Amino acid sequence: MDNHSLQRVATRGNTCPNNPGLWALRDTRFGGLNHRYTGKHLKLLRTVDPFRASGVEFKSPLHLDNWLLRNFTPMVTECDTKCEGLKFIEGGKSRTVSADLLTTFKDGIRVVDLVIPASRCAAPSEWYRLEQVAVAFGIVPALRTKEEIRSNPILLQNLDRWCQHGLVNMVIDLNFQDEVLKVVPAAGAMTVADILKELKASRNPHVTQGHLDSALICLYRSGELRMNIADASYGAETIVQSA
Repeated sequence: MDNHSLQRVATRGNTCPNNPGLWALRDTRFGGLNHRYTGKHLKLLRTVDPFRASGVEFKSPLHLDNWLLRNFTPMVTECDTKCEGLKFIEGGKSRTVSADLLTTFKDGIRVVDLVIPASRCAAPSEWYRLEQVAVAFGIVPALRTKEEIRSNPILLQNLDRWCQHGLVNMVIDLNFQDEVLKVVPAAGAMTVADILKELKASRNPHVTQGHLDSALICLYRSGELRMNIADASYGAETIVQSA
C-alpha cells in the first residue's frame, strides 16, 4: 500500500485491528484455569470482535455462532455479549430475566436474544418472562434455537472466515470503501474478482485482495452492499450488488 493510502487510513479510519488497541490484546491475561472456571461455564470460549477491537466470551459454541450471525447482520452497529439479562422491579424486589445477547441496529431498534439448544416448542420459562419484560424496555425479544442458528452452514462458515480475516488483516479505510462503492453499479452485479480488476486498472493499482475483502466486509455490514454469502463460499466469484 502506498503512503497516500496509509494517510487515508489514519485520517478516516475507524476502530480496526491494525490500531494499537487490538495489538494490546495480545498481552491480556485471564488469570489461569482457576479464574476461567470460577463462576463461569465450563465451555467458556473467547474470541475478538474485529469491529470493536475487544475480547468477547461465550459459554458455548452455539452462543458464538449466534453472535457471528448477529454481528455481521447488515445495519448492525453493536452486539453486547455482556448482556446477562434485563433487570426490573417486581413486588418491590429487584429481579433479572435471563438473556444472552443485545444487538443494536442503525435505526435504533434493539433485539435481545435468548439462545437455547432445544427446539422452539421446548422453550424454557425464562423465554416467556423475557417476552413480557422486553416490551417494557422497548426491546424486541428473540428466541434463538439451535435449528435456527445453524440452519445455514455455508453462511456460518463465511462469517467465521470473515471474523478471522478481521483479526489478522482487517483495514477499515473509509476512503477506499467509497472507491469500491463507485465501482459497483447501482443496477446489476459484479464478482469480487471483477471489482479487484477494475480497481487495479482505473483507481488504485496498489490495492490488495485483503484490502478489498476488508472493504466488502464493512460495506456488507453497514448495509451498503449485498453479497450471496448465504448461498456459496466467499471468494473471487462471490456476487456483489448495491443494496
